[in-house]
Amino acid sequence: MKRLFSNCTKRILNPLFKVTREKQDNLKRRTHRRYHGAWLGTDSIICEESQLQVGDVIMCSSSVNSKNTYLISNASDGVYVHCAIYVGGGMIVDMVVPKIRKISLYELSQDYRYLTVVRCFGINKEHQDKIIEFAKLCLDKKVGYNYFGAVVSPLKEYLNYLHHYVNQVGDSYAPKYETKKITRLFCSEFIVECYKYAGYVQKDSRMFKSDKWTPTGLAEDNSIFKFIGYLDLSVLRFVNPRDPYLAGNGWVLTDEGQQHLALRKIEFEKRVEILKQQYKQERT
Repeated sequence: MKRLFSNCTKRILNPLFKVTREKQDNLKRRTHRRYHGAWLGTDSIICEESQLQVGDVIMCSSSVNSKNTYLISNASDGVYVHCAIYVGGGMIVDMVVPKIRKISLYELSQDYRYLTVVRCFGINKEHQDKIIEFAKLCLDKKVGYNYFGAVVSPLKEYLNYLHHYVNQVGDSYAPKYETKKITRLFCSEFIVECYKYAGYVQKDSRMFKSDKWTPTGLAEDNSIFKFIGYLDLSVLRFVNPRDPYLAGNGWVLTDEGQQHLALRKIEFEKRVEILKQQYKQERT
């Protein structure tokens, strides 16, 4: 019965997501949004667990165990399907079905093909304490998962992008931010609310209204978080070629940029092979 329901869902949603994805892709290319990732240069792309700080956001690629994450990936036209916040001591807090949870980073890593660490530009001790406070508040309240919000968030995100691009303004297509009771949140909504509570994002922010952001949207936006690295050497072989953190900016659309990117890809693939060999040797 479960398989039948899953197949029916795919038949109904796939055509819809195909149209939505094409529109999102076209808009992101027009706005160069897809190419606003971190230009890696010669910096290390590996982040060790010891380098993590409270408040870091963990971006999660496709799930190893769930076959339904493709729906999130297709709907949001991106690589990332989930995100969590690091609260220290090797622990993360995230929103999942049916409610918020606190688990170890290791447990999270078992569910996804690879994890990416991003960090708020202006993070400090005061912000970190507030983030922990908000996460604890949500845990104490046993905040449930916002199913409906998660389903419609890709559409809201697309309309937000479109409004911003067409009108060339910094506000949202829904101009009034309404403070709501924290009873249900989906994963990226929880992350934005954490940073609102911490004071880094203004509570009356029109652009960063929390229910209009998907994990991919947060990854592609470069105004809040900076790329720190992929977590753990062993995941490099899973990094998606469409990952926004492998991009740079609009320059990559030029002929020069394309040629340079092609050379970088070859160099990156060689480096990955070397690292994979080293990893195999360490394990034997």
